[in-house]
Amino acid sequence: MNLEFADIISLGALILSIYATVATRRINAKQNDLNQVLLEKEQQESINQQKANISATLVKYGKNYKLKVFNKGPNIAKNVNIEFPSGNNLIVESEVQSKFPMKVLDAHQSVDLLASVHMGSPRKQEVLLNWEDGASKLNTKPIQITL
Repeated sequence: MNLEFADIISLGALILSIYATVATRRINAKQNDLNQVLLEKEQQESINQQKANISATLVKYGKNYKLKVFNKGPNIAKNVNIEFPSGNNLIVESEVQSKFPMKVLDAHQSVDLLASVHMGSPRKQEVLLNWEDGASKLNTKPIQITL
């Protein structure tokens, strides 16, 4: 068998073509994986834009304390409610009754509840926040506020 120059060039082109095909398939597989990751990220961001993030903290205003319940999420919260699983020993009950449940708590909006802090006040208070938003009909967040 006698290989001529044209046969060697053809064989080299065939090998180069096979290599290019394999490399293209690997690149396409990586590109598909990246596209899937980007799609999942976009879907998660879309869900996060529909969420409200309700939280609470005890704040001192001069000599008085207030429980600040706030929405730090990008969406509104509906039917916001506050519960005290271990009993309410800090927050003025009439404040809770008059302000909760809240029909709507807009993004970055807050509501203050007067706290009755005295020498015998517990150092910790459990608070349970419940609300609805665009992502879920029932969101619950347990918080432990401290003096």
